[in-house]
Amino acid sequence: MLKIEGDLPPLSQGAVLQEHIVGRLGISQAALAKALGVSRFTVSQVLGGRRAVSTEMALRLGHVLDTSPELWLKLQAQVDLFEARRGAGAESRSCRGFGKLTRRSAERRRNKVQSAKTRRHIDPPSPRTIKRPGMCNGS
Repeated sequence: MLKIEGDLPPLSQGAVLQEHIVGRLGISQAALAKALGVSRFTVSQVLGGRRAVSTEMALRLGHVLDTSPELWLKLQAQVDLFEARRGAGAESRSCRGFGKLTRRSAERRRNKVQSAKTRRHIDPPSPRTIKRPGMCNGS
């Protein structure tokens, strides 16, 4: 069976910049670097996918290119998640999920509540053993 999701890497922020901004608009890396206020080396690394887009860079890209910073951060998050999944491999499959833990703990809570209700119905406290504030015992 062909597994599509997760096999192909997501579109990186560098590829989007290279194809849609630098390529289509004909902007040089030097001009983009100057507009962003960063070095050409930094722009080259981002375009090549060798440098992640930080929140500061996302703000700069959003301002200069009239896009939202969230666009660049979401592209970066997709790349990061893909890399983490690919790197984790068997480790992530061996982890216990919280679903099992929460079902077990919920079952334990239900059992405790049920047993507490059963005890109350079987052996209710007598009125004489209940201490009331402001009253003397035996009065």
